[in-house]
Amino acid sequence: MDEYEAAKAALEQGQRLDPDNKQYKTWLRKCEAELSDEIGGAVPAEAPPAPPAKAQASPAPSSAAAAESKPVTPAAAPEFEGKYR
Repeated sequence: MDEYEAAKAALEQGQRLDPDNKQYKTWLRKCEAELSDEIGGAVPAEAPPAPPAKAQASPAPSSAAAAESKPVTPAAAPEFEGKYR
């Protein structure tokens, strides 16, 4: 249990230093869940995170623009110079 308490304290400090990093919140919840399992009680959890905003898809190019663009060709693969050729 001491490891989870120490980890939780470190994660809380990290979250204070970098509040935009969502990984701190994830790992804090995991620590709280483990602590809750070990002590047999419930540790108050934070509110669930809001769902991420949907990204706007860029519009498809018009047929005139597509006709003007050249087809994409794959780059030549580099020659293998490994030991087991």
